[in-house]
Amino acid sequence: GTPDQCIEKIRMYADVTGTDHLLMLHSVAAMSAAESESSLRLFAAEVLPAVQAAFGSAVAAASGT
Repeated sequence: GTPDQCIEKIRMYADVTGTDHLLMLHSVAAMSAAESESSLRLFAAEVLPAVQAAFGSAVAAASGT
C-alpha cells in the first residue's frame, strides 16, 4: 500500500489490539532485492516518522532512536 495506507493500518492495529510492537515484512513473493530495499527505504522515510510522532516514546525506544 501507500505510505498513508500503511500509517492508517498501523494506527488501526494499535487502537484495536493495544500493541506497541510490529513486525514488518518488506520483501514478499517475487520482489527483487531492489524492490525490497525501495520498500524499506520508503517505510523508513515516510511511515516510521509518522508512527513515531503518533505513538511517541514507545516506538522510539523500540527502534533505538
